Amino acid sequence: MFLNHKIILEQYGRMGDFELTQFTRYESQKLTLESFHLLKAEFEKRNLDLGVIESTMVDKELAESTRGSEFKKNTAATFTENI
Repeated sequence: MFLNHKIILEQYGRMGDFELTQFTRYESQKLTLESFHLLKAEFEKRNLDLGVIESTMVDKELAESTRGSEFKKNTAATFTENI
């Protein structure tokens, strides 16, 4: 296991159930994909409601999709302007 993964798991392990759930709802959009998967594993380990993770994952995927679309739109506009 990577050292960073161990540190992240330790941080999640220190949080109480309520704190971990709140963190997931309000801060998980900022996590890397690996950290998000570790967070999900912590939820599974504690038998917490995976619905929180699932709804957050949908939000995360939508945000990624929007960012990708904006990038494509901006790149196309820049390309068009340069032609």
